[in-house]
Amino acid sequence: MGRYDGKPLLQLVEMYILAKIGRLDKERARRMAEMAPKLSATFKVEGTWEQVIEGVLRLPPDYGARVKGHWDAHLAAEQKAGRKWVDPQSYAESFADKNLLPDPATPKA
Repeated sequence: MGRYDGKPLLQLVEMYILAKIGRLDKERARRMAEMAPKLSATFKVEGTWEQVIEGVLRLPPDYGARVKGHWDAHLAAEQKAGRKWVDPQSYAESFADKNLLPDPATPKA
């Protein structure tokens, strides 16, 4: 079973996180902007693709800034620990799993 099987929003959520931390590549950002009308119609939420994701997940207005702040703190901690590079995609996956679309079969501590 693949990471995205049975989780239709997961890849969109990861792209949302990448956008909020400034790490969504230009091509994917362009494709997401083009998809905005379809996402808006599908989920019945008006706005940009990012606003649609925020609406679907019922995120507070400052959530994007919170994600960016968490990323900045994570980067600082990793650099302090001597790691020179942090994979943004791995970060987005981990953040989505822990904070936005947790697996209901996994109990939270």
